[in-house]
Amino acid sequence: MNTRWKKGQSGNPNGRPKIKDTAAEVIRKAISVKDWEEMAKKQYELALSGDTKAYVALADRAFGKVTQKNEVEDITPPDPRKVFRFQIVNPPACKPESAQK
Repeated sequence: MNTRWKKGQSGNPNGRPKIKDTAAEVIRKAISVKDWEEMAKKQYELALSGDTKAYVALADRAFGKVTQKNEVEDITPPDPRKVFRFQIVNPPACKPESAQK
């Protein structure tokens, strides 16, 4: 049997090429600590002025994202008469379309 590789030989002897820097690493290196502090102050000012997105971002960063519990107690469907609180009294008689002419 003729194969491309000899037994015990790797098909990629140098391994996967290294990625120099990800986009996040480039941004982290480019922004100084003072810049980060200024951005945090601006975010805080926006939150105080009523910007809800800025407030949520600060709260998530400070306290973590809120988790929601989903619990199911009863899986039987409710009675539609109790949910919609109406009752049909004397429904109109249904006539075929041919009889309505």
